Amino acid sequence: MQYLDAMGVEQFVPRKLLANSAELRLCELPVQLETSLDEVNAPQVEERPLPQAAEVVNRLLDTVTLVAEKSEIQSVKDSLQSQSSSGETSNPPQLVTSEIEQAQFSLAVWHLQNGVLAIDTHEPRSGLPTAKLLGNILLAGGLLNLNLPQAGVINWPLGVASQADAGWQAAREYVESYLDAANQKLETSLLLIFGDAALKSLISEEEAAQIQFGQKFSASHFSASAIYFPALGSILRHPEYKALVWRGLSRLGRAT
Repeated sequence: MQYLDAMGVEQFVPRKLLANSAELRLCELPVQLETSLDEVNAPQVEERPLPQAAEVVNRLLDTVTLVAEKSEIQSVKDSLQSQSSSGETSNPPQLVTSEIEQAQFSLAVWHLQNGVLAIDTHEPRSGLPTAKLLGNILLAGGLLNLNLPQAGVINWPLGVASQADAGWQAAREYVESYLDAANQKLETSLLLIFGDAALKSLISEEEAAQIQFGQKFSASHFSASAIYFPALGSILRHPEYKALVWRGLSRLGRAT
């Protein structure tokens, strides 16, 4: 049958039957499938299950949200560009901090029997003969009858202090308490203030800025008069400052 199929023979009927031939049987011809040209050339489409309705809605919502976000970002960019072109740029807010000026000093204090209280802006480890200079000033002004007593020392700040506790206001309170204790033993009649730190330890910074060398003033915490001089160490370094000392003492009517 394959031979006949190759020759294009669709049906064969024998004309003679041989004596020893096999019994005739009906053979089924191969069935030819009829397919059109369109079906052969048509692309194969993969069949996918249709998405659920909820999934379709979620995708649509995500798309709408993304479009809205892009529109909002673009509007912000346009606003910034318009402000930059018009020169109306807003400066970021700046933090305002109040800094407290820290006070750091060392004071040498002499309290004489005649009521004179001398306070010098001390320079530790300077090696300058400030006590001898003070003795000479007091002798020249007629303010020293006996030997100069041992000086007391006030160091500020005390130990480890925070910035708020090391300011000038706290320093003044400490110096006043120290002097009050000394004043209970011996009443003060005259204050001799030497140097900027000694002055600021008794009056405010605003008041101290108005005081000049050789000027007489009234210390609010004491009933006695006070007079302001350069620090003893500065007088030793700059002998021309001695004229300010004599001028200040002459205002007291005691300089000789």
